[in-house]
Amino acid sequence: MGVTKGCFAAVLWLVVVFITSAQDLFLAPKIPHAPGQLPGHTRKRADGFASLSSGPSSDSTGDVFTIHPTMDLLMCLDVVTDQDIQYLQLWSCNAHENQLFYFDKGSNKIRWAGDGSKCVDAGDMNAGTTLILWDCNDQDQQTWGYDLPSGTIFLSNSQSDASLCMDLTGQSTDLGNNIQIWGCDGWENQKWTIERGITIRSYNLGVNFCLDLQGGNTDKGTPVQMWACNGLWSQRWIWDDWQIKLAKDPSKCLDAGEIGGGGQLFIWDCNGYDQQIWGFDGDNNQIYLAKSTSDASMCMDIHGGELWHSGMVTAWNCNGCWNQHWWVNGPWDNFQDSHSWRAPNTNFVQGELKVNMKNATANLTPQVSNATNVPNDCPSYPGTPVFGHCMSDPQTYADWPVFGSSDELWASPWAKYFQWVYGEVPSTGYPICTKSLMMIYKDLLSKAGVQTPVSLSYQCPTWDGEFYSEMGFPNDKFNWIYTPALSQPFADDSGGTTALPSFYWVEVMHSKWKQDGEATWFYYTPGSAVWMYLGNSKSYDNHPDATWDLLGEACKYQAGDKPNECELQFGALYSAAIEAGWDSLQFLYHSDMSCAGSGTANLAIEIIDVHGPGRETCSGKGGKTRFRAGWEAQHECTCDSAQETINCVGFGMWR
Repeated sequence: MGVTKGCFAAVLWLVVVFITSAQDLFLAPKIPHAPGQLPGHTRKRADGFASLSSGPSSDSTGDVFTIHPTMDLLMCLDVVTDQDIQYLQLWSCNAHENQLFYFDKGSNKIRWAGDGSKCVDAGDMNAGTTLILWDCNDQDQQTWGYDLPSGTIFLSNSQSDASLCMDLTGQSTDLGNNIQIWGCDGWENQKWTIERGITIRSYNLGVNFCLDLQGGNTDKGTPVQMWACNGLWSQRWIWDDWQIKLAKDPSKCLDAGEIGGGGQLFIWDCNGYDQQIWGFDGDNNQIYLAKSTSDASMCMDIHGGELWHSGMVTAWNCNGCWNQHWWVNGPWDNFQDSHSWRAPNTNFVQGELKVNMKNATANLTPQVSNATNVPNDCPSYPGTPVFGHCMSDPQTYADWPVFGSSDELWASPWAKYFQWVYGEVPSTGYPICTKSLMMIYKDLLSKAGVQTPVSLSYQCPTWDGEFYSEMGFPNDKFNWIYTPALSQPFADDSGGTTALPSFYWVEVMHSKWKQDGEATWFYYTPGSAVWMYLGNSKSYDNHPDATWDLLGEACKYQAGDKPNECELQFGALYSAAIEAGWDSLQFLYHSDMSCAGSGTANLAIEIIDVHGPGRETCSGKGGKTRFRAGWEAQHECTCDSAQETINCVGFGMWR
């Protein structure tokens, strides 16, 4: 993608370690101005890069960086697409590729890591213009400078006398706030911090925990641990030449010590020894010691599954367990078609991360488990067990079969249906009430030879136990079973819908939808075999209740909206939910379903998950995900992003 590798990486390193000689980063420094004052000259480009000659390979994790408002380092500059326009907004740092950038020396462009042909562009360069991505060119609106002492990023070739700086619109750090240019004024909303490198995160529970240098101590021998992702340099790494280096001090490498000893990983002077040579298996999201043994069978492991503050990280036998799966995002080169780090000189990892492997000495394939099932000896997965599978009185399911044991289920055609949907005939969770399977895979039910106790209805359902064809959207893959208690197996005192309790795994479905934006809207659908973790969850009757509670304002409408949709406030709701500490929001009586307009009840609880974008099938990239699959969430979920609805390969319709 054409980034010149040497000087920018070296200069960016100066930013991270706060060396004061910063004039070679982007451009010569500008003189800070008092608030409200504008400089009286047009800034010119400097050519101080010429003296720099060394640095990481082009487009590697060594010279990629994120841009943070200095007033809130947990927020990142983020690329979002709306109606084919890619613009810059503020969003919580999530390690996704849409928050990674490069700086081209000489051309002074800020280039997006997701597509190296796109650069940050200021349009007509008038104050108040929202920044977008545009095809990289030689125009002034793409020529940027950075001044380390003041923390400002500015247009260096503005056509006016007043310098223009990158600016938080309205001085707001809310999620979804647009990034604009404005006259340089020295206020906090124009101060930016650049952090070099990438984060390495556990691929579980919303990827909220990062590989962290204990105490931020750069002395050799300092252990690494799991810690809540916080945007600080102690969680920033460079993956270069098969080594995982500390971004603040690239002379220090992640070290496994006595290989096979199970001791805590630590940093040590980079030396190229086997205990510092790491590879990444993009198919299984596993980080492995590439030269530890002849078969590369040792993987980075969260010891005992202790995914919490100070959780110990070790090298352990690769076993396919959830605590050995890692979210490692980095720059994506769309001119590369290789899909793994399994051979030397391979630059592209499936899923996104690139690394320079020029010093690899052998073709290595890690011996890691690719099984769909979680091994029996894995640590318990974080989170509370799932709900039961019947209401308090199973007799309320008289029309639909109730199975009290696996023997009873095996004797029924339903056994085949469970095998195909959940990957097994359950040995736990009895009694199982088939009416609790709100979502039915139409073709699998027919294939299993199941005869339903009631015939299929093609109308909006009105009675308990009705078998019907369309829930909230047209899809010929699914049929549905209606219950007035959409929260079943929970119900309120009258037998109706109540909120789902926090910190449970629940079955869901989702179809990708660009209006979802940076969070994902699910329906609660027992029977899907796809599970999400509710985390700390807040419930509301409808969308306007949430806007009043979280935003202090009434629902806002636009032409064509369904009643009480409040779509104009989705981004603000996501931001407010995250700031209030909620992992998910629930809506019990929303009115945006097709049957709701006919005067009947809604047909499913809506759940907003704030940990991934709903415009994507898998609420993030495909492959191994933070979701679960199968019976009672016992299996890992590999999601195929080419599908329209969220899925777990090997389960349900996607076997």
